[in-house]
Amino acid sequence: MAGAAFMNTVRWHIAEIFRSKFPDAEIHTTNGAATKASRRTQRMAKTHANDAYCMGKFRPRHKAKEMHYKKRRRNDRVLSKFYDAKYIDARTGKKSLRQGIRQ
Repeated sequence: MAGAAFMNTVRWHIAEIFRSKFPDAEIHTTNGAATKASRRTQRMAKTHANDAYCMGKFRPRHKAKEMHYKKRRRNDRVLSKFYDAKYIDARTGKKSLRQGIRQ
């Protein structure tokens, strides 16, 4: 199920759960069309951060700078990169280093 379709089906259920748990809080829902219109009125590009800023009626005076974190791999388990792996030939018993392709 696409993200927008999922939110359309689940939004009202989530709002009702919040209203039952927090009866004194003001809870409002919005939709993508209203967010898109608000974003176009303010001449903003379509990004996740801009959509979050344009949702609803509350607008801070200064929009926070968008920060994007990219996942960085910490280890690589590709067997072809074990350059110093030692192998023993079962036929001769000779020990040797792997002569793999270096990338």
